[in-house]
Amino acid sequence: MVGQGLLALTTLLGMPCSAQPLAIHPRGFPPDSCPVTRGGEVPFVPPAPQPEAAPFGATWYGTEGLWTVLPRDGVLLGRRHKVFWWSTGWEWRRDHRPRLTVTARQIDAQGESAAASRATNAHAADIGHAMLVGLTFPAPGCWQVTADYGGRSLSFVAWVR
Repeated sequence: MVGQGLLALTTLLGMPCSAQPLAIHPRGFPPDSCPVTRGGEVPFVPPAPQPEAAPFGATWYGTEGLWTVLPRDGVLLGRRHKVFWWSTGWEWRRDHRPRLTVTARQIDAQGESAAASRATNAHAADIGHAMLVGLTFPAPGCWQVTADYGGRSLSFVAWVR
C-alpha cells in the first residue's frame, strides 16, 4: 500500500506524514563545509523488481552490490531515521537477519558516532522487500554513513538537521 511506503519514507527522512516529502531547505542548508551526497548526482537504476524511479521524489544511490534511497538535497530532518538497503546478493526469504552493518560518524566534530540497530527485513508495496537499519544521530551536523553487506560497501554523507 502506498500509504505504508510514505510512512516508511517519511520516517526515514524524519518528517511527520503530513509534511511535504523532501522539502526544499532554506539557503545555507546544508552548509558548503558539508560535502553531502546528493541523490541523483551519480545516476543509478536498480535491477528489477525495483521501480526505475525511487519513491516520493527521492533517488536511488549505489550499485547493484548495495544501494539505498537518498533525499535529493542530502538533508535528513531529525535525528532518528530508518534507512532501507538492497543488494542483488540478498535473499529476504533466506536471510531473516541480514548481516548488514551500518555505521555513522560525524565528520564536522570529533568522536561522535550514531547508534545503529541490528539489521532486519522490511516490506512495503512501493519499495518491495528491503533490509532495514535504524540510526539515531546524537547531534545535528555533517555525517558519513557507511554500510557493508557481504563485503560490498556503500557510503554517503548527509546533513542531519
